[in-house]
Amino acid sequence: MNYHIITQEKFFNTYIEDIYRLGLEDDNVIWVRGNEGKNAFFHTERKVEYLGNSRHHYEEKLKLLKPEDRLFVSWYDSKIGNAILRSGIKNPVYVYLMGAEFYSMPYWWH
Repeated sequence: MNYHIITQEKFFNTYIEDIYRLGLEDDNVIWVRGNEGKNAFFHTERKVEYLGNSRHHYEEKLKLLKPEDRLFVSWYDSKIGNAILRSGIKNPVYVYLMGAEFYSMPYWWH
């Protein structure tokens, strides 16, 4: 299974739609950072799970991953990095380098 932790940015609307258009929805789980409605540009009618803002909650969700699962992360920052490290997962982690990773604080984290 592929798990995607995404931000509420407008370009993820089409990212989610592509998963369904390609018929890959049974192999992908979308976790959205924050609470529903946080960003007026992010809209989807597809099944997603909002993670809220608690690092502890992120850690608990990550512990659900099985050894064969893969994790895809957009906007890798210290909150996500800490959650991944504290969860103790050994799964492959793929990070999208989309821009924010190069200027968000703390920049040395990236």
